[in-house]
Amino acid sequence: MYKNKFIKLKDGRDLAYSEYGSRSGKPLLLFHGSPGSRILALANYSLLEKYDLRIIVPERPGFGLSTYIPHASISDWVGDVEQLVSHLQLKKFHLAGFSGGAPYVLACAISFLDRVNTITLISGLVPTATKGFTDGMSSGTRKSFFLFRYAPLVSKLLDLLSVTLIRNKPAMFLKMFQKQLCQWDKDVVNKMISEGCEKTFVHHIQEAYRQGAKPAHHDAVLLTGDWQLDLGKVSKKIHVWHGESDMLMPITPVRSFIKQLNQCECYFIPNAGHLLLNDHEITDRIFGTIVS
Repeated sequence: MYKNKFIKLKDGRDLAYSEYGSRSGKPLLLFHGSPGSRILALANYSLLEKYDLRIIVPERPGFGLSTYIPHASISDWVGDVEQLVSHLQLKKFHLAGFSGGAPYVLACAISFLDRVNTITLISGLVPTATKGFTDGMSSGTRKSFFLFRYAPLVSKLLDLLSVTLIRNKPAMFLKMFQKQLCQWDKDVVNKMISEGCEKTFVHHIQEAYRQGAKPAHHDAVLLTGDWQLDLGKVSKKIHVWHGESDMLMPITPVRSFIKQLNQCECYFIPNAGHLLLNDHEITDRIFGTIVS
């Protein structure tokens, strides 16, 4: 379904990525969540053919096969992506980010708006300083955000536990993960399990921790801190897709955050949760909107 690909960056690091769909399709750079990897876990891969999409999923430093760099910032990701885009000879492309990939999308949108066809945030994370940030958030997720922001040394234990579970006891990892989800997301995970599709989802997370807990922890600390992005510079319309029952990144702070953006077209989905790309109907709508 995919092939591991690499480019050698100017500073000697490897940037790993995977491609899905047709090489001649419309290019869509899709940034994974946190933790996440180049392994794309979609509800239905036939949608790539339906919309003639070429999805490129690059891994941020330390995730999967990309070289770790301990002091990288969110804005530093822009330089890596610029080199990837140049390597792939992409003159224009679509840009999307899932969950923790959202701020990285915004950072890139600020830097090369003229080359971006569309900007899409899917279940996107918002800054922790946003009004009502934890309103509607599951208790475990709320505690995790607090620890990453205010007690990063303690939060390392959480990532170490995640590494141990996802590597050795993935079924237990999924069970613990489901405790933080709304019923809609639980149903999505149970459907994946019943159809035998959870292996790709588990592989996606296992690859995120391939190099251990440190990269994921560093990424989480960045995401829960000050993003240091001038969002006023994003003049292009941003498409925001979010489930109204999401308990990992609740809808209340999302509604507050979008007021800081210049132009938004919002698709708030009643009853839906966080795992929008694991639902066929919603993914169909997202891809259809992107290519249109």
